[in-house]
Amino acid sequence: MRHSKKRWVAERFGQYIPRQLVENMVVSGESFGLGEERELTVLFSDIRGFTAFSESIPPSELTEIMNRLLTPLTGAIHQHHGTIDKYMGDAIMAFWGAPLHDEQHADHALEGAFAMLDALDGINNEFAAEGKPALTMGWG
Repeated sequence: MRHSKKRWVAERFGQYIPRQLVENMVVSGESFGLGEERELTVLFSDIRGFTAFSESIPPSELTEIMNRLLTPLTGAIHQHHGTIDKYMGDAIMAFWGAPLHDEQHADHALEGAFAMLDALDGINNEFAAEGKPALTMGWG
């Protein structure tokens, strides 16, 4: 029974949340029905001026930069109990408080947002060493 529940949870949520959260969902005993109402904290972020920047570089370089950017930003969200809802180019929509209930979802979202800024500082340090321009991020 537990194995089938794990597979069900992984199939529905696995691409959006870290593997450890899938494990926590299985052992929590919570029900994960669709359409449930719950208080959440939602974050939208995007890189300022990214459209103009992306039009000024070759597609292969853009793909590399996107991967180098989105991977640590996603990690910052996941490390603070967030779930990725979607990526929209350079933008990320994430939320806290689901699929597992989290009494501190607002605090975790703020921690995740500041961790994203820290991650971007690290990325910008790498970019500066490579002669690439610094990126700035807005979120709300």
